[in-house]
Amino acid sequence: MGKDESSLEESRKIREMLTARWGSIPGSIMRAQWGTSVIDLSTSYQDQKADSKWADTPFSLSSVGARHGGLSRMPQNVVRFATQFFTLDKLPVGDLGYFGNGLPTVLDPFAGHNSRLEAVFRSNRNYVGWDVSANFMRLNRQVKAMLEEENSRALFPIEAKMELVEGDSRDINYEGMFDFCTTSPPFYDLELDSYGPEIEQLGRGKSYNDFLWSLGQVVKSCYRALKPGAFIAWEFNDFRRDGEWYPFHADAIELFKRAEFQPWDIIIIDYGSGFLEAFASDIAHHHIVSKQHSYLIIGRKRPAQYRQLKRQETRERLLNEVQEAKVEGSLIHQPSLFQTGVEEELPDI
Repeated sequence: MGKDESSLEESRKIREMLTARWGSIPGSIMRAQWGTSVIDLSTSYQDQKADSKWADTPFSLSSVGARHGGLSRMPQNVVRFATQFFTLDKLPVGDLGYFGNGLPTVLDPFAGHNSRLEAVFRSNRNYVGWDVSANFMRLNRQVKAMLEEENSRALFPIEAKMELVEGDSRDINYEGMFDFCTTSPPFYDLELDSYGPEIEQLGRGKSYNDFLWSLGQVVKSCYRALKPGAFIAWEFNDFRRDGEWYPFHADAIELFKRAEFQPWDIIIIDYGSGFLEAFASDIAHHHIVSKQHSYLIIGRKRPAQYRQLKRQETRERLLNEVQEAKVEGSLIHQPSLFQTGVEEELPDI
């Protein structure tokens, strides 16, 4: 069916609205924009020095930078876009939300060094950040206090709230409380002093598989913490370690799927300049191209109605299989479903 004049006019208005809000129609490639934060302690998170050799450069986003004290810094425009795109401005009537103020609440399981705290708050969404690093959280509490003090003097204050939890993200113990989850997880086996001395640091795993298993536990915790239908969007950089290439983003997609997130989308984050452009001889010698992008991997927790239906379908299928086996005489008796390992096939609610 073709569109009539009124529907075309409606489409034009929607396009104009989206363009006005995002600068263009949101696409699958997004150019990173850093800008200057009003409150930025990220260059002094490690040793309180005023400047860092690797801060505000592509190296602060790569494994090269991580080995020298620079950490992943999620582009602020990406944080703002994802937060606003995947959440409502206000919760539906009757849903007061985590803080009771009717605003969506964003969960950040690796709060790090103010990569998302300020951006989420300035988007007028509530923020709950977890991190096991005492140093990061000490600085995040300073940022939180600065934002609250600034907001108290504003003519039109932001209604959003912030909460910081110093602890292991594998222990996130909420059930269906949050409206969105975004973060940039740590790298595996890089300069651990950059993250902190805590034994719970995920990068301390004995192998990459150990690291992925631990990260998977965080993903599962976030799945439980999100409301049905809510989105998750994490930024991942692939990396090299001792001559080996690790397709981190592809492994992360599998972790999302194992936690039962519905694969939803991928946005390529374009950093403009490559991480290795200054090392042309290394590029030629090692046959490694200059990397200038990362991935925003997006998943969705299926709505409750879907999960209830899938659980019923699974039970009916398994019961039918047991009944068919009984009729064929391959079963002496009909065992309990939960004596046959069937529970492993049933989705967690």
